[in-house]
Amino acid sequence: MKEILEKEKREIKRKLKIVKTEQPTFVVSLAVHKKLEENELVRLRCRHLLPIEGYPYETRVLPIGGYVYDHSKDSYIINCVDYLALGFIPFSCKLEMDGVGQWNSYVPLSLSIIRQNLELSKKKEFEKFRNKYDKNQVDFQNIQFISSF
Repeated sequence: MKEILEKEKREIKRKLKIVKTEQPTFVVSLAVHKKLEENELVRLRCRHLLPIEGYPYETRVLPIGGYVYDHSKDSYIINCVDYLALGFIPFSCKLEMDGVGQWNSYVPLSLSIIRQNLELSKKKEFEKFRNKYDKNQVDFQNIQFISSF
């Protein structure tokens, strides 16, 4: 298969639109050690994700795609050193393109957008969390969950 040409890349980028939606984004910051063997299977307990105002289901579990859910412990299993649940950002963003029907795809929010939209107490907690680890040994990743209700 041939590599996509620069001209084709420009055409695709020109046609894409970023659309802000009312779907909230739940953000969890992960501290992931650069030496993978230093990470542990950490349980992201669902009670840290709650209460979710307006969540319509009685199970009260925020569905997270791509991670293993342990029903008996009501938690998701994530490979990292530590995590911090930052809470909800009141919107999400998705890509759309004219002329391709109903196609769209949600895209992650950048770190600067996440920071701008955190409550003041969460901003302070987030900075404290990031300063807790040596940046030469740990990478910080933000996993973002889009509600499906």
